Formats: sequence, C-alpha cells, structure tokens
Amino acid sequence: MDSDFVEIIFVIGAIVLTVLFFKYFLVIIGVLAAVIAIISVIRHMKKKNGRKQMVLEDVSKGDIEDFIKNSTTRIQNLRRYYYKLKEEDMRLSLDKTTDSMKKILSILKEDPRDYKAIRRFLNITLESSDKILYQSSQLYSIENPDDKTQKGLSDAKEGLKLLSEAMDKQINKSYDNNAMDLDIEVKVLKKILSAKGLINESDKENEDG
Repeated sequence: MDSDFVEIIFVIGAIVLTVLFFKYFLVIIGVLAAVIAIISVIRHMKKKNGRKQMVLEDVSKGDIEDFIKNSTTRIQNLRRYYYKLKEEDMRLSLDKTTDSMKKILSILKEDPRDYKAIRRFLNITLESSDKILYQSSQLYSIENPDDKTQKGLSDAKEGLKLLSEAMDKQINKSYDNNAMDLDIEVKVLKKILSAKGLINESDKENEDG
C-alpha cells in the first residue's frame, strides 16, 4: 500500500478521533457544569428556606444570623481604637470587652431563646463602647492633658470596667437562660451609663435598632 495513502488514512483517523474526543469531552463538561449548577441552586434554596425557619414566635433564623453578622462587624470596628489607647490597662479592657461580646454571640448562636434580651444588651453596650473608646482616643491625643482631660480618661476607664463587668453577668445569665433577669440588667446598665454621660437619651430609646 502506498505510504502516502497510509499517511492520509492515519491523519483522517486522528482527526476523527480528536473530534469524537472533544465532542464527548464537551458533553461531559456540560453535564458536570449542569450538575454543579443544580446542586448550587438546591443548596441556595435550602439556605434560604433555613433562614425563614422560626426559632422564636416572631424571630426567624435569618434574623439571628443577620444580627450576629452585624454585631461581629461592630465588634471588629471597636478594635480600630486599640493602638490609639496609650495605656495598657485600657487595651486590656478593650480585649476583655470584645472577647466577652464574641462569647455572648457564640452563646446566642447555640441557644437563641434569649435573642431579644441579648440584642438589647449588645446594642446598648456596643454603642456605649464605641463612644467611650472614641472619647478616650481623642483625650489621649492631647499633648498636655489638664485636670479635665484626666477626669475624662478616668470616667472612660470606669465606663469600660462597668461594661466588662456587665458582660460577665450577661454571659452567666445567658447560660441560665433567664430573660427576665437579662431585661433588668439592661435597664440598670442603661441608667448607670446615662447618669455618667456615656450614652444619650436617644440611645436608650433606640437600643433595639
């Protein structure tokens, strides 16, 4: 048989095999893509339906997930003050306060029964913490602090300590699942912080926001 003819046959065969390979290869790729897309849609629908699941009478799983996500961001934002605090005890208080807030959120994630009380508590303490830390960072930036500045820093330290103590009580009460005690604790904390000028009346009215 002529060698040129054999070579032509070989080339044609190679082309046919290549076309068949890519044809089935593309089919396989298409099937895999379709399967992945279907799985993604199913998982999305399950997640969406899961968020609608009611964990309390008027609170869905999605409400709690959104609150935890938002609160986590707010806690992270508090950390931006760390290096603006010039004293180690203030930094340690910030560490303790944010660690306790994260602990409270982890408790809520595991057991959402005290969601409303925890939401009120964290909203008021997050707002107060941000104001105290902002005030402290401004006072620490003053080159020649006078008595008024020192008094402001002293009040800020006392406020952070108060918040830290409140966190410990909150964690214990959350384990006990005593929502009534939590509500009382929130009211007492608001009165003390308001009396010290660490929160405004408007904060008290909007603590559920």
